[in-house]
Amino acid sequence: MTATPVRDDGAAAPWGTAEFTERLRAVAEDRYHDRHPFNVRMHQGELTPAELRRWIINRFHYQRHIPVKDALILAKFDDPALRRVWVRRIQDHDGTAVGQGGIERWLRLGEAAGLERPAL
Repeated sequence: MTATPVRDDGAAAPWGTAEFTERLRAVAEDRYHDRHPFNVRMHQGELTPAELRRWIINRFHYQRHIPVKDALILAKFDDPALRRVWVRRIQDHDGTAVGQGGIERWLRLGEAAGLERPAL
């Protein structure tokens, strides 16, 4: 037995491309991360120092994995032009020398917030 997808308006047929795209964009607009109550509080300067430190730790965990993800994508490109574009993404995060790049900036932010590098 297979399930038939049902739309939120009760109809069983799938939406057309234009309607699907419009609805998906509406959901993305309504649920984008900047509208989350935590992010609203952060942007309004209402987080406690402990909350901000937890956000830095969480966000750093995400950020430090971006160059690894980009390297995996880069490894699958046959086109040198695409590889040149994607290698820049890795350099943006990892830097081109020790002490450079976005990852280093996140580490410095953590230190400025009172976190030690090993905690990140």
